[in-house]
Amino acid sequence: MQVINIRGTTSSGKTTTIKELIKDSGKSITTQISKGVRGVHLIEEDIIIIGEYHSKKFGGVDGIARIEYVEPAIMKALERVPTIIFEGLLISHSFERWKIFSKRLLKLQKKYKAREQGMIWAFIIPPFEENLKRLYYRNNGPSISKSYRVALGEEKLFNFIKRFKSIHTVRNKCKKAKQSFTDLPWEHPYLGLERILKNKIDKVKLQKKKQRIMKFL
Repeated sequence: MQVINIRGTTSSGKTTTIKELIKDSGKSITTQISKGVRGVHLIEEDIIIIGEYHSKKFGGVDGIARIEYVEPAIMKALERVPTIIFEGLLISHSFERWKIFSKRLLKLQKKYKAREQGMIWAFIIPPFEENLKRLYYRNNGPSISKSYRVALGEEKLFNFIKRFKSIHTVRNKCKKAKQSFTDLPWEHPYLGLERILKNKIDKVKLQKKKQRIMKFL
């Protein structure tokens, strides 16, 4: 029973990471999870990703009409599969709401004797200049201008700086609150996500192996 929340500010690589996972997963289907929420079910890995990824502009939780729909959708999805992944810009900068959710999840993990870790907060935080370049690329296409700070405009630059500071604040809050959090490598965040998922799969296989040995004995 594992819930992974990928976090990062604008253009950090959250949606791109999920799209890579969907592409490499083999068979996947878009499915209705709960009221107002559809998601992507990765069949072979038995993972559900909250939100749809058809739109070029918005992916994941950012495409869901109301934030209140997300938590019930995660709980509903956990009835079907052992691993849930979700991401979005707005939730990346929110802490208290998801700390409460993480505690609720921890109680559920204890009840079902799953690994007690609450929600995994997985951060993608590129260096400031790199993240800024990615934002420029996203808004202006492949040609990176030397004056990209100017090209973005004052308002966009100000909003980006504010969010960049905010994501570091949320990460620090996670650390102080002793939440289960990890930093995905910003150059290749997908590889970091794969490692989290591989650990889960390996531990499941190991547990099954132990059960077979005990049965034999």
